[in-house]
Amino acid sequence: MSLADDRNAWVADAAAGDDPGVLSLNASGPASSLAVTALREQSPGAGEAVVRRVWRQTWVTNDTTQQRVAFRFQSTAAEASVVFPQGFDSGPIEVFFNGRSAEGFKRVDSRLTVPLNGGDDPNTRGDLEHTLELRYFDPPPTGSAKLRRFGPCPARLEAATVMAPAYWEVILPSDRLLLETPVGFAAAMRWGYTGGAWGRRPTLTTADLEDWAGAYNRQRPAGGEARHLFFHYETPADSAAASVRPISRTTTVVACSGGVLLLGLGLIYVRVLRSPASFLALTILAVGALLLWPGPLLFAAQAGLLGLVLAGLTAVLVSLLRAPDYQDVGVTSSNLLSPSATGGTDTLISLPMGSISTNAPTASLPAADSTG
Repeated sequence: MSLADDRNAWVADAAAGDDPGVLSLNASGPASSLAVTALREQSPGAGEAVVRRVWRQTWVTNDTTQQRVAFRFQSTAAEASVVFPQGFDSGPIEVFFNGRSAEGFKRVDSRLTVPLNGGDDPNTRGDLEHTLELRYFDPPPTGSAKLRRFGPCPARLEAATVMAPAYWEVILPSDRLLLETPVGFAAAMRWGYTGGAWGRRPTLTTADLEDWAGAYNRQRPAGGEARHLFFHYETPADSAAASVRPISRTTTVVACSGGVLLLGLGLIYVRVLRSPASFLALTILAVGALLLWPGPLLFAAQAGLLGLVLAGLTAVLVSLLRAPDYQDVGVTSSNLLSPSATGGTDTLISLPMGSISTNAPTASLPAADSTG
């Protein structure tokens, strides 16, 4: 059995007995769940290999794409064979065995064979684990090809059929985004604060993955790249056919901000969009999208902040520059009594027909003396 604990919240109980049928664990702190994976243990037969762990890495830069794959396996054979798809052409391949540069390996067509120092060498006993790592570089993408769909290294180790846990690490430049999860994989990510925004980050670092697979420690991401990590169980027959397509961060931010700005302008100038029915429809759409695509929607909300700010400024300017709303009152005629200067009969003043604005200045006239 294996413990799928990405946060290291559980540790083995050292005080427990050596009963192989009992798994005793202690929590290092408050924990609400425990994920345990049970797999049938299989030992390699005569001349066989059994894969225990697989780690693949695709590191994309503006200049090139580095592909790495590390197989952690047990074998009683004198050599290990790695098979590539027909027609695969990667150029030069670096091969490492147990952390050192491999010697005496052969590559014929789509097969690469690495000697394991067979014979009576105790390092080739079937109960010991080895790591075979390959590294090569894909041609540098140019133009629109920088956003092309790509996949991990398709190499597979010839071994007995057994499921093995496998990680695929994808590293992209900071100006590119990856919002999809490859088919057949699960995202090994958790929510957190990363680089000025709230998003998902891998549960394991590159150093953790190298140690997990026993790979050769080499240059690691400096921290400014966008890292993604995916997990699944694969068999030696899997050809790593998964693929993902990155998108431009700048284009996405402009599109999200533009959409939010258009929505804000519509709410300002289109009266029907400010109705309760419209607000209800927008709320239902937002909640539905949040349930179906929480990650992409959260990024879209953060990317649309610029559009929200512009829409708010537009609303303030419209409110400040809008002309006062005058209301005209139609008047057919108006008769006012003005007191006579001599104290005699009051004078009747007749105003012409027209419109009198309710905001026009007014004057008070004394009331007529009805007693004369």
